[in-house]
Amino acid sequence: MDRLPPSATPYPELVAAWASAVEGFAATAESLTAEQWYAASVLPGWTNGDIVAHVVGIEQDLLGEPLPTIDIDWDTKPHARDLFSRYTEIAVEARRGEEPGEVCAELRKAICTACTAGDRAPRPGTGGARPWRLGAAPRRGRADALLRHLGARAGSAHGHR
Repeated sequence: MDRLPPSATPYPELVAAWASAVEGFAATAESLTAEQWYAASVLPGWTNGDIVAHVVGIEQDLLGEPLPTIDIDWDTKPHARDLFSRYTEIAVEARRGEEPGEVCAELRKAICTACTAGDRAPRPGTGGARPWRLGAAPRRGRADALLRHLGARAGSAHGHR
């Protein structure tokens, strides 16, 4: 897998842009009424609240938190056919049934952690100019856990049945 070239934008500016975007997203999520939260989104199979749960899952994954361990009947998730779709579905499915306030609190916690000590924190001695690490390959342990969770068998890791 090719890595994206390092950004010419100083690292603190990238973090500030991320923080601004995710803060706006969190504020919007917190402002949703129950009707809006549970309404179908433009993404097949997901509600607006599911999108929030997805962002929580991605942020937690970027922080190195473990993937939730849950059983999912993939036959009931026609929108999650390939491995990446199933990966993103895990965090969503794990939060279905949680109250919107709980999911938003998880999002706020992930944002706070990322802003103060997460992978986005500049490394000592870099002058705060560490490039944003997009496109990095997942750690082997996380990929192995994902495949075990999905019950991968010959061909199923590629979306075949």
